[in-house]
Amino acid sequence: MRFFNLVYLVIAVAIFLFLQKQYDLYCERKSGKEMVREDEEHLGMWGSRSAEALILLRLRRDQRFEYKMVRRGQSDTSRVTGRYGIEGPGNGRSPAFYPRLIAINEKRDTVLNYYIEYITPYDATIDKTDRMVLKQTSLYDTLSYTFFRILQP
Repeated sequence: MRFFNLVYLVIAVAIFLFLQKQYDLYCERKSGKEMVREDEEHLGMWGSRSAEALILLRLRRDQRFEYKMVRRGQSDTSRVTGRYGIEGPGNGRSPAFYPRLIAINEKRDTVLNYYIEYITPYDATIDKTDRMVLKQTSLYDTLSYTFFRILQP
């Protein structure tokens, strides 16, 4: 009897997770926005502004990305699309374990190849803004790029 209760529980959890994923996909298709859940904090639209350029980066659930950049003093926008992946364990305890964000455009050129030092956790209540910090190397004192989440209307 207990075995069948366990089987029923496993089936109910599997159905719930399947329905949740289908609902997220439906909402994403309808609204054009990514539904961010735990362990998917990297999804969505991110923006960064520096003295040289304004960068907009959108990471989608189906491993596609869009990268737009406007250089200061220029009026045209560079647009790049392609596929991305996150490689590495990413437990966040040591810089040796930082995961890498690798984005490759349609011509198979590497657009982004950075370590993800920090992403605001899903259940964070202290931070008022979501941040994603990318570094060129996994050392503490290297140059980093800070992206802020852009909420779409």
